[in-house]
Amino acid sequence: MKEDPIEAEKRLKGCLTSLNDLIRNVRNFIVGLDPSQSHSKDFKTAMEALVASMSVSPTNQLFLEVDPEASKALKPHATAHLLQICREAISNSLRHSHASSTRIRLEKADEQIHLEISDDGVGFDPDTVVMSGFGLRNMSFRAEELGSQLDISSKLNEGTRITLDLACAPQNGGRNGNGDGHPHQTHTTAVGG
Repeated sequence: MKEDPIEAEKRLKGCLTSLNDLIRNVRNFIVGLDPSQSHSKDFKTAMEALVASMSVSPTNQLFLEVDPEASKALKPHATAHLLQICREAISNSLRHSHASSTRIRLEKADEQIHLEISDDGVGFDPDTVVMSGFGLRNMSFRAEELGSQLDISSKLNEGTRITLDLACAPQNGGRNGNGDGHPHQTHTTAVGG
């Protein structure tokens, strides 16, 4: 430090930034464990509010597509975990991907609820990044809590895609879970840009 004060200052600033990121991640994780956070809202309503609050980047437009039947089928604890997974994935996309768009999609098909968060950003090498950050570990932990597995696929300069599938019982005996033989309608919301 005494030999190179400029380098020491850079290192201290880097440490402070890392510490602030860690504090933010811990706070987000703790908030996500608070059952009162999402029990009063369905997934679609809560995600619309989350997307609106995170749409601060003029260069990365957020798109939300939610199948109302999938949203209704989620139990409160699943909603809470999925919201936190989405929050972290969107945050990562906004901070690291340099994407022009990020899509969040929830749909129900047959006996599965499928969540996908994808962006068209710079991507990363999953072998070197996947478990180096707390956010990705927290997302994986939350998926495991739901009896699912988080799938993270990314390639340099090809964006990132995060998916998970939850088992659910079909309703009304229909092939697609809605009993009418037709796929569910999906609502798309574009925010930001």
